[in-house]
Amino acid sequence: MSLSHDLVCTGHQGVQRTRERIKARYYWYRMHSDVRGFVKSCNKCNRNKKASRKAKAPMTKYHAGSPMERVHLDFLGPLPETPRGNTNILVMVDQFTKWCEIVPLPSQTAKTTAKAAVNEFFARFVLSPYILTKVEALRASYLKRYVTFSISTKPELLLTDLRPMDRLNDTTAL
Repeated sequence: MSLSHDLVCTGHQGVQRTRERIKARYYWYRMHSDVRGFVKSCNKCNRNKKASRKAKAPMTKYHAGSPMERVHLDFLGPLPETPRGNTNILVMVDQFTKWCEIVPLPSQTAKTTAKAAVNEFFARFVLSPYILTKVEALRASYLKRYVTFSISTKPELLLTDLRPMDRLNDTTAL
């Protein structure tokens, strides 16, 4: 099988072409599954050919129609401790204007996150009707309760695995 798949002149073709090349001269019971297993385990093919997996769900876009309509919250850290005892950075970004606020925090607890978001961002700007965050559900629910209690407005909190702030976080870490 390696002569029909690995040589430079055979070019690491896929399962079907390798099977056809072998079938021209040989045949054995379960040849198809043997060839498929050999090609799927080929180290060069796995490194160089693109993945055949499809996405589980179609990509969707989140559009903000006005400033402070959608605010993204994310953490950067843990980082080396500062003289004031901070080891994390809370990053808050408005999706429409790309306005960024960065707040150093000693921990990533729900209470610390909620206080910093309200005092450093939402108190100075209009409260966003949508807050997007990657943090776990417990911290997110505490954030929603704290914002509702502090500002008497109930925002919609969206938990997301999307990473709209990763480029900003990479820039901030430099």
